[in-house]
Amino acid sequence: MTLLASKIRALLMLNELHRLGFERLRFTSFERDRLHIYAAGDEADASATDERFIPAPRTFSVPLSEREPTNGLHLKDHWERLLVSDLRPNHLAGLFVLDYPDIARHGFGPDLPYREWFRAVAAHLPHHLLPITHPANSFAKPYEDLKWESNSATKAPPLVPAAPTPTDNEEVPVLTRRQNGRNAVFTVRALLMLDELHRFGFEQLRFESYGGHGFIHIFAARDEVSTECLDARFTPAVRRFSTLQDYEDLPVGGHARAQAWAQLLHGTVKPNHLAGLFLLDYADVARSGFGADEPYRHWFRGLRPFLHSGLLPITHAHFSHAQPLRELSWESLGAVPSFSGPPPNPYLTDPTA
Repeated sequence: MTLLASKIRALLMLNELHRLGFERLRFTSFERDRLHIYAAGDEADASATDERFIPAPRTFSVPLSEREPTNGLHLKDHWERLLVSDLRPNHLAGLFVLDYPDIARHGFGPDLPYREWFRAVAAHLPHHLLPITHPANSFAKPYEDLKWESNSATKAPPLVPAAPTPTDNEEVPVLTRRQNGRNAVFTVRALLMLDELHRFGFEQLRFESYGGHGFIHIFAARDEVSTECLDARFTPAVRRFSTLQDYEDLPVGGHARAQAWAQLLHGTVKPNHLAGLFLLDYADVARSGFGADEPYRHWFRGLRPFLHSGLLPITHAHFSHAQPLRELSWESLGAVPSFSGPPPNPYLTDPTA
């Protein structure tokens, strides 16, 4: 795969990062030179070759530089392989947040003008066209209209104006009130977030929910252990997302984080943006859950219509019962569907075998 193709894949990944809520991430590309991805606030006013973006560690460049964040050389080799792999751009986006959390965190938040502008640009990426924002001379001003680079005779698209200037920082809208007065509502939003996490490559993330409690755990399949004691069901304890704020074995700082997430889940942040924040706040859970699990993913997709209707699926009859239900039950004010329990965890030994 050529360097041009790697740059295009990096921009396709950027488009997916915008879907995760990191709309303040931007790119700059120099003609016959590097492409940079960075948060809007990290672009320096002064133009100066390699130090154009400050601080330097908060920049992802293609071709990659050894001057990356911690373990830079390892990340450089790793991402050079990822960009030439057949991994989907949305899956690359999920891994980017885990490997470059400092860049991602600074790039989280709304920037609608840039998001809409980049959508128009991204439409041309599948045609092997690379948008160029700056001439090769890094001291020069950006082009007023984008240029395009291609390895083929592909016809260049119509002129696209330069990117809009960064918008003022806006707070992500969060509501702290309870919707309909029921825990089930914000728990359903956590499951809608899980659906988005699956879409970004974290298919090995699973959930368990408990009748009469209205809370869930989200965890990686490999972190579930076969035991009759539910308190030891997940190991280590830190690798679990729980909507139960006062759970006894939360790690240091975990209670404050759980309360912050309760506010997020009671608010209006979109599920795909919640997924982006999850990757930042629960990176250890997410990393353990990255990878394919088609049976579980297919089963979970079947829950979507019910989740959008506000139904909460229950996998366990009660918190004290370790064995899951063979058929889901539901928390609802109306009629409930019949739905089988989740497929078996491939990391656990089948006790009936």
